[in-house]
Amino acid sequence: DPERDWPVLDLDRRRGGTVQRLAPVIGEVSAFMAAGANANSDQIRAYYQGLGAQMSALGFTMDAAPVADVTIGPSDPIIRTRSAGSEPGAVAGAVTAAWQGLEAGGVTPVLKHFPGHGSVTVDSHTGL
Repeated sequence: DPERDWPVLDLDRRRGGTVQRLAPVIGEVSAFMAAGANANSDQIRAYYQGLGAQMSALGFTMDAAPVADVTIGPSDPIIRTRSAGSEPGAVAGAVTAAWQGLEAGGVTPVLKHFPGHGSVTVDSHTGL
């Protein structure tokens, strides 16, 4: 609608790892745990800025990412590698850098999950 002076809100869940909805269009995204292992905020920010720019070029305005949950490790049935890790400080740093990168790339990040999946031992999609 050329009369509209506001953008269409279009959301994707581009979190990487096990969730790869746009892989056929813009390639696969590394699991967020790779960002947590990297621990270089500038590199994380640059990676997610590029991802945000690709999404923005496709018309997306929001991304349901990054996952801000802190994983509990191997017994985690749902978050797994979508988390930046099991250390809260490292996760917070990776989440902040990814958020800044997505925003700089032109999309609005939407942190996942509320109230949180980080320490659940049951897949909430099937077991609650």
